[in-house]
Amino acid sequence: MTNMTVTGLPELKLQEYTLRMPQWNACGLDERWLLQECGARHWDLLGEACGVPPDSFADHSGHPVYASFVEIHLSGSLFIEYKEQKRITVHSYLEIFGRGRSMSFHQVDLGDGAGVTVQMKAVFVRRRMGTGKNRFVKELPRQLPRRFQFPSAGWTSGLQAIVPAAEPGNEIGADLRSYVSAAEAEFLPCPALDFNGIGLLYFARYQDFADRLEWMWLTEHGIRRLFTTTNRTIYLLRNLDMGDSISALLLNPTLEDNVLTHTAILRRNADCKTIALIETRKQKAISGAS
Repeated sequence: MTNMTVTGLPELKLQEYTLRMPQWNACGLDERWLLQECGARHWDLLGEACGVPPDSFADHSGHPVYASFVEIHLSGSLFIEYKEQKRITVHSYLEIFGRGRSMSFHQVDLGDGAGVTVQMKAVFVRRRMGTGKNRFVKELPRQLPRRFQFPSAGWTSGLQAIVPAAEPGNEIGADLRSYVSAAEAEFLPCPALDFNGIGLLYFARYQDFADRLEWMWLTEHGIRRLFTTTNRTIYLLRNLDMGDSISALLLNPTLEDNVLTHTAILRRNADCKTIALIETRKQKAISGAS
């Protein structure tokens, strides 16, 4: 279990990073890199809380069990001035709720008073037996302590405010077909770029498709200013098979006072089911052509 401090709060785990070119993009700190690092810290802290290496999680039949992210919330501006060898710190802690649901918090100190907070929620899943596709069911690992197996309070999903019947999880979510989009595009994720080592569309790639669609919409309207994320919520509903394509829809994009907001929906074309809903708020990062 996560160690507790004398105040009763979970112990913070500190890690320092030296930023080099791979951690930056043209808009500031690279969001994909940050989510990857926070996801790895969530995974490590989960194993630590259960007293086992995280890659050893399995069900009672020995089938691998994974911590699947279902919600990610990022708040705070990622725009910081580029500087090689800049150092940042990340303070993290993790809590486990009933039925093996976990939530991690990551406070990122960017220096000069700037900071970002990342919150990640995950559930345990395994691949559905009898299919080679990326279809999953919830499953608790046999290594999970009994105190984490029973229902408990403290876990809520923001998705239910959007789709009241929805519940976080890879196999549950709304189809949302009634929405009218301002822009649409189709993407074919690449196995060498977008999938992880066990053949899953990597959780830190979903927002990439929303950003590509956003850039298409901006340029179609003659806008070439750069925007950096200040608030992002990603609801991860399902995964994708290699070879499947994605239809992306951009809903209600608005640009006022250099603040850009929109919602993106990603659907897998194999069965037209929604795999992710992404709410984004950005601010102007750098002056550019317009």
